[in-house]
Amino acid sequence: MAASQRPGEITYYEELGVENTASADEIRDAFRALARLLHPDQQTDPQLKEMAERQMRKINRIYAVLSDSARRAAYNQSLNAPRNAPVIVFRGT
Repeated sequence: MAASQRPGEITYYEELGVENTASADEIRDAFRALARLLHPDQQTDPQLKEMAERQMRKINRIYAVLSDSARRAAYNQSLNAPRNAPVIVFRGT
């Protein structure tokens, strides 16, 4: 699987369980498998149903990016872009 470019972050590819070189068909198949597993209609417990709904929203967003070639290319570029650490400013009293 594709390793995250930034420590502590999981890539969209890792979320779907595919390599960053995965074909569109492989991405679609992985998305569908997760959707079947996580679908809220599979849950009877209200808390589990709510969690499943959140996970479905997440994988839908991921699939929307990875299934669109332009958005996927932009996402791949963002993985390689340097990220500056946040600057914390303390005011003395």
